[in-house]
Amino acid sequence: MREAKALLLSKADTLETMQDLDLRGEVFEGDTLSGMVFYRVDFSSAYFAKVEFKDCIFVECLFADSYSVDTDFSGTTFQQCDFERARAEKCTFHGTSFSGAKLVAAVFKSCSFREFELSDCDAQGLALAGHEMIGSNIIDTRLDKADLSYTDLSRSVLYELDLRTTRLQGAILKDLALSGCNVSGQNFSGQELSGSQFNEAVISDADFSEARLAMCNFGDSKIENSNFLEADARNCVFVNATIRESVFSGAILAQSLWNGALLSKTNFSYADLSMSVFNRATVDECYFVGTNLENADLSYSRLERCNFDDVGLNRTKFHRAITDSTSIKTRHGAIEKDEELFAAEIWRV
Repeated sequence: MREAKALLLSKADTLETMQDLDLRGEVFEGDTLSGMVFYRVDFSSAYFAKVEFKDCIFVECLFADSYSVDTDFSGTTFQQCDFERARAEKCTFHGTSFSGAKLVAAVFKSCSFREFELSDCDAQGLALAGHEMIGSNIIDTRLDKADLSYTDLSRSVLYELDLRTTRLQGAILKDLALSGCNVSGQNFSGQELSGSQFNEAVISDADFSEARLAMCNFGDSKIENSNFLEADARNCVFVNATIRESVFSGAILAQSLWNGALLSKTNFSYADLSMSVFNRATVDECYFVGTNLENADLSYSRLERCNFDDVGLNRTKFHRAITDSTSIKTRHGAIEKDEELFAAEIWRV
């Protein structure tokens, strides 16, 4: 046994800070090293089997090309550590956090995650496919070409991330927060995303066709050339969103909110927009052919160059809506002047 490893094991029960040790290529099997602090320790190419690293703190340590199996890292913090090309198999990461770490091309296989956190990390090419990562936080982290396919990220927070090249195929994204993320080019077709937050997200050339999007929030997002064909998006929020050249044909959008949204060249043909609200929305050159607008409220909206052929109206409000359509506000089922809104206007005066 090399001197550095012997020193480390001799200090295992003392909780003494271990600093500037060279443990490259060492083998650790069945050792208990919990609660220790490691500063600038080099574990490159080391092998860990059934080691306990619970509640440890690692600062500026090197784990490049290391291999861990059946090792417990629960409650452990890694700060500015290097895990490039590291591999972990059947390891436990409960309450584990990586801050400022390098995880480029690291591979995790059959591991257990709970309350896992990546913050300000470089995780390009990271492989996390197929894991259950419910309630994880990934913030300010590079995930270029990372693989999160078939991973359960329910109730997790992904904040202001560039996910354009991240693999998310088959992932479970229910109740996921994607605030400020760029998900352009992603294919979410048929996936479970209900309750997720896409507020302030950038969404271009994305496919949400037949996705389950009930109660999602797309407020203040920018959506362009994206496909929501036949998606179940009931009770969704698109308040103040900017949406261009996208398709919502056949989608279920009942009770959705579009207040203040800017919509242009977008197709809502044969969609269900019943009981939806478009107050003060600007709608330009959009298609509502065969769309269900029963009990919808388009009051105070601006509707220009839109196609309302065969639209379904029943108690549909167009109170003070500005439109170049000569007949939409006077069709059977339309309400051109809403008495309650009119009374509220007088009351405000």
